[in-house]
Amino acid sequence: MGLLVGADRYFEGGLSLGAHVAVAAKRTHVKGNHDAQTDTKSAFVGLQALLAPESWDGFGLTAQGRLGIESGEMDREVSFNGYNRLSESLWTGFGKLPTQARFAAGPLAFFEYSFLQRPGIDERNGQASRLSVDDTVYESLLMNLGAHAGWTTSLENGASIGLDLLAVWRHELLDATFRTGASFRDYGEYDFKSATNLPGRDSLLLWGSLRFRHPTSPFFAQIDFGGEFFREDYSAIRASLQIGWEF
Repeated sequence: MGLLVGADRYFEGGLSLGAHVAVAAKRTHVKGNHDAQTDTKSAFVGLQALLAPESWDGFGLTAQGRLGIESGEMDREVSFNGYNRLSESLWTGFGKLPTQARFAAGPLAFFEYSFLQRPGIDERNGQASRLSVDDTVYESLLMNLGAHAGWTTSLENGASIGLDLLAVWRHELLDATFRTGASFRDYGEYDFKSATNLPGRDSLLLWGSLRFRHPTSPFFAQIDFGGEFFREDYSAIRASLQIGWEF
């Protein structure tokens, strides 16, 4: 659950620049031999840009950068700890949307790079079961190839409704193994390491949005829905609501 607020400014020549801030909270339950629960809170700031001059005949370049910090606490059967996490992401891509009347469709390609640095963790309580976990760095580079289609129509009262659909194949290009080193507190010389293979390298991303634009005011509302499918041992469903004013 979260909230994102952003603004964009449009310039002549097909250039738009914007900024956004986001806050989110998440609770994760881990079920298994030893159940655990993680609560995280995060905040992000970012910039976005789009360049799509009319002379490019539907081609466009887009980029987004985001920097944030996440704070979380984990409660497991034998101990309790808290940690902070710093993350960055970079989104850039390109696509072509040859427009004909109110329908547009075309290929789409973009890359997503993310960087996660987690400081070391020293667990509290739990007596001899307390762990000291080494700091960890994880990088991901996702390649996305697919297609996008958009359709817009106007109602009798002047309002407009737009539908956008996107389908892309996603492939992880970097090492998909998350490695962690740890030791029991006060026994650092007896350390151990673990390696966790993250779920799959390939998946299908399906996404759609439905937008309503008011006929006489700059107000608009948009519903986004979709998910990530066919990834080994992993699936995700997401939905969001956007409201805004254009001026």
